[in-house]
Amino acid sequence: RVAEESAPPRGSAAMGLMKVQKTPQYFKKYQTKFRRRREGKTDYFARKRLTVQDKNKYATSKYRMVVRITNRNVVCQIVDAKIIGDEVVCAAYSSELPRYGIKVGLTNYAACYATGLLLARRTLAKFGLADTYEGQTEPDGEMYQVEEAEDEDAPRPFSCVLDVGLVHTTTGNRVFGALKGAVDGGLDIPHSAKRFPGYDPEEKDLDAETHRKYIFGGHVQEYMEMLQEDDEDRYQAQFAKFIEEDIGADDLEEMYEKAHAAIREDPSPKPTAKQESYPSFKRKKMTLSQRKDRIRQKIAAYKAKKEAAGGDAAEEEEEEAAPEGNATGSALAVPDPAPATPAVRLRADRLNLTLSGLETETRYRLWLRAFNSRGYSPWTAAALRTGPQEAPEPPAGLRVRTPLADALQVAWKQDAGPSGAPGLVEAQDREEVQVFAWAAANGSAAEDGDIDAAAASCAAESGASSCAIEGLETGTGYALRARGRSAAGWGALGAAVP
Repeated sequence: RVAEESAPPRGSAAMGLMKVQKTPQYFKKYQTKFRRRREGKTDYFARKRLTVQDKNKYATSKYRMVVRITNRNVVCQIVDAKIIGDEVVCAAYSSELPRYGIKVGLTNYAACYATGLLLARRTLAKFGLADTYEGQTEPDGEMYQVEEAEDEDAPRPFSCVLDVGLVHTTTGNRVFGALKGAVDGGLDIPHSAKRFPGYDPEEKDLDAETHRKYIFGGHVQEYMEMLQEDDEDRYQAQFAKFIEEDIGADDLEEMYEKAHAAIREDPSPKPTAKQESYPSFKRKKMTLSQRKDRIRQKIAAYKAKKEAAGGDAAEEEEEEAAPEGNATGSALAVPDPAPATPAVRLRADRLNLTLSGLETETRYRLWLRAFNSRGYSPWTAAALRTGPQEAPEPPAGLRVRTPLADALQVAWKQDAGPSGAPGLVEAQDREEVQVFAWAAANGSAAEDGDIDAAAASCAAESGASSCAIEGLETGTGYALRARGRSAAGWGALGAAVP
């Protein structure tokens, strides 16, 4: 249920909000609108009145002249509405006008007029009415309406109504240019002069000269002349196609006059060249293995692109604030952009990192920072650290964490780094930890560190702080000792822990 809030009724003393519930009955009666209404493409209120035919006229077609103007084209169609859907009886497009000499300005008022004229002559030729109804052969901008032929046996003119779609029917709109062209071409379309350019609503009169100027592109001519005088650069950019076709402001009226004559001479459509076969753009269905391999390739390409971008950013960042890794510096703050000695750059997705190439028993300063898609984080505080020794010290704090039935869970302290965070630096020396257990009866072996005499043992890799010694006897005492291993080898055993 959807709750709405509305203001209290007028005159009410209450100042709060009133809650209105949409009940189940509301949703039961709700009717989903048509798809094209939901998409905002069709005005069904207007469409019903344009398409519904009187019942006493049976299946007589009710034609509509549909005019639609896009960014680059003008579409004029004669459409017949049927139960199975709209049927396009005839169509004309402004993209056909270059055949008749109009190669530029295919969406202005003059182009709309020429497209409507082409549609009218083509439609009348299709129905055999072209010779009977020639229309207005010399456009003068005056109001014109097709009249029936004087011969009683002659057919009546082709009648249709204008369908403008969702455009605002303002005075001078280009759809009325297509209407005027169709009417002058011989179609019978009910209309008035109120929306033609040049109509004066106060005087209720149409200025035919102004209308004729628009039909022959006079408004474009005036604009071209104005730009040529005021802004030559803008003229060169805005009328580049006109300049390319060598069409000047004084050539427009003659161009449109010739186009109108050519349209009346041959309005038939020119068939497009057909090919034996056309390329198929449908993607072939892939197998499961192909789809998986495609995903792997995408991931690899993405990682490579990200690493390349990250590498460039890393080089720039390191040039700006690369820390000194030498052994003789004295400052602990982030140093000037000098190369590290040795130059070690790390990129890793794990918690533990290994610095290689360091000298034994040498003291170093270490800095740490993180990197993601947004860039690098600030440097951490500098830490002093001695390079790798001959062998690591045994882990400290060895103890029994949890005694089990036949095993012991032993643990030790995780070594702390320079900021107190466990395992940040110190644990990198120790690659593995081993814990041995000797029976209390074999105490001498435990003191001597005889590993072969140990009853059981466990091992853990670098970064771990516990392991489980299994295979022990219940009720038996044991002594525990631990040792660590690094690249230099195993270190000494630690003190025995009972």
